[in-house]
Amino acid sequence: MSHRVRALTGMGQIHRIVSIYRQVWPASSGIIDLLASATECILLEDEHGLVIGYAFVEEDRERGFVELQDLAVLPKYRGEGGGTRLMEAVMGRSPVVKLIARLSNESLLAFYRKLGFKSEYIIENYYEINEDGVRMSWKK
Repeated sequence: MSHRVRALTGMGQIHRIVSIYRQVWPASSGIIDLLASATECILLEDEHGLVIGYAFVEEDRERGFVELQDLAVLPKYRGEGGGTRLMEAVMGRSPVVKLIARLSNESLLAFYRKLGFKSEYIIENYYEINEDGVRMSWKK
């Protein structure tokens, strides 16, 4: 399957991004915060140009890194390398990338570790009571 990544350049794709967000994170309303705080949104498209995933990043120029705010690929398209393509695009934007991942999501942690991310520390109750996050970073 041939996927392409590109930066969000206009408002035309926002509806599709919100739709993906609602499918991947149905219990969350954080999409507004992502749209407000991200410095860039990278899109993943299928061979027909349909947006099937995205990555939101926030650049911290003063401290020299980008922070991955959210990464989502529609469930139907997972396992085809699209998440890796998105992460490679994020990693190409800075010599250091940081993120917070759900500590209980072993498959997600394995995905980030495979890309070279290292765990830094645990953030207790980051997502909710008894749902910790782990701070991870990657350095070029």
